[in-house]
Amino acid sequence: MNIFFIWLTILSLALAIYLITIYRKSRRGFRFQVKLTIIFILLVLVPAIPLTTFVGALLTRSMQMFLLPGMDETLVSSLELIKYQLEREGKSLLSDFDLSQSKELFFSRKKNALFVAEFEKQGDGIHVLNKMFRNFQADTICQNIDPQIVASILSNEMSSQLIPGELNVCEVFQPIDDTKFRAVGFEIDPRIIEVKENLGQAIRVYSSLSLFKKSVVEGQLIWAFSTIFIILLTFAAIYAAKTLSRGISEPILELAEGMKKMASGEVGKPVQVKAKDEIKFLVDTFNRMAQELKISQEKLLRAERLAAWQELARRVSHEIRNSLTPIQLSLRRLWNKFEPVAGSDNPIVSIQEEVESLTRLAEEFSQFARMPQISLEKTNVQEVIKSVITLIQSQPGSPKIRLQADDTTPPVKIDRDQIRRALYNLLKNSVEASQPVTGSKDITITLKNASQTGKTAKIEIIDRGVGIEPELLQKIFEPHFTTKKRGMGLGLAIVKKIIEDHDGDIQFSSTPGKGTKVTIVL
Repeated sequence: MNIFFIWLTILSLALAIYLITIYRKSRRGFRFQVKLTIIFILLVLVPAIPLTTFVGALLTRSMQMFLLPGMDETLVSSLELIKYQLEREGKSLLSDFDLSQSKELFFSRKKNALFVAEFEKQGDGIHVLNKMFRNFQADTICQNIDPQIVASILSNEMSSQLIPGELNVCEVFQPIDDTKFRAVGFEIDPRIIEVKENLGQAIRVYSSLSLFKKSVVEGQLIWAFSTIFIILLTFAAIYAAKTLSRGISEPILELAEGMKKMASGEVGKPVQVKAKDEIKFLVDTFNRMAQELKISQEKLLRAERLAAWQELARRVSHEIRNSLTPIQLSLRRLWNKFEPVAGSDNPIVSIQEEVESLTRLAEEFSQFARMPQISLEKTNVQEVIKSVITLIQSQPGSPKIRLQADDTTPPVKIDRDQIRRALYNLLKNSVEASQPVTGSKDITITLKNASQTGKTAKIEIIDRGVGIEPELLQKIFEPHFTTKKRGMGLGLAIVKKIIEDHDGDIQFSSTPGKGTKVTIVL
């Protein structure tokens, strides 16, 4: 037990030094791992040390009580006593043996005797000099003495042997000289043989246990194993605490770092960390929140830019109209005062055309500046698309427009006029993009159900026009950006605003020279 408590003291000091070291190395506010390690060690060692001490002491005491001192000597003495009694009886029979008396008289007096004989060693065998036997079976036993044991008999190393069988026989030997010996065989109670065998087995088992006791109890092997067990438990507790705390603290540290980046303006970057169960749910929730925040931030920036452009458009439209009003009145007076000059060189006509162009420009700015509030109601999107197709195809030179509609597409809540306006702008752009190309100019519109809940409609407009360069795709929704020679670049900005007001989504994908696909989800 002393070795156990010595090692226990050393282990306690080592643990104390280890815990103090990692506590000092850890940052303030990030000492969860240290606390968890202390808790695990206490939870493991507080019950384990008393229990191990109790079990070790119990095993030691049990072995000491079971293996009493002197027990093996007692068993050996009992076995020797049985042997002594049997040899004593055999020697008594040999002392009464006299060749001059008749066999019947001898065996009538010695009821349990089976045979008495004298033997002489001759080479590797033995020769019977004289013998008397009770019956044929006894004679057979007498003649079956093993020549291999003669040397032990003559040297007094072997004085008797038991032969179990149908007749339980004890043979006792008595040397006469260096080559001769006597032997007597007599029948014994079979229980004597059983007791002797049991005693022999008990002596062998007890000897083995005595060796075990010497190595385990006296060598303090139990307490050595107890010490190893406590040390292994300590390492297991430290490993489990580190693994568990790492699985909790590392994701939290990554989340804290992600929050710092988010606070510094780096929004939308997901936290890449391995986690499980509730911690994984926390990390996934943070990543979703960061992504949603990024989308909201982008929407806010677009809304701010759009609001700025709308304000600018409102002011420009107002200023243009203020200037156009006296110009139009003065132009009307000139037209009435002077007789119009025939032909296209008439300066008044040229002025009139430019004024009308400025009027249309002011109207576009005005429409962009005062986007109306949407009024949602459940609408069949297919009917809206068909009405826009009819309007486009009524214009001369328009390409063929094919509608592929899924009849299972559900009605969705939209502002019919606003969506119609957005689709008209998109189809008009597709038609204009298809005019410069040769070959097929067909435009395809598909309408289908976009969700299993049956509450989302997906519209795709595919043309085979000139396409859009990749570097320009990022700018197409910005106000005043256009690739056309004429136009103010407000059409797609208005479309984007309409779709976002419907909580929808619009995406462009394009391959230069092959065409463009517009995807709208409502």
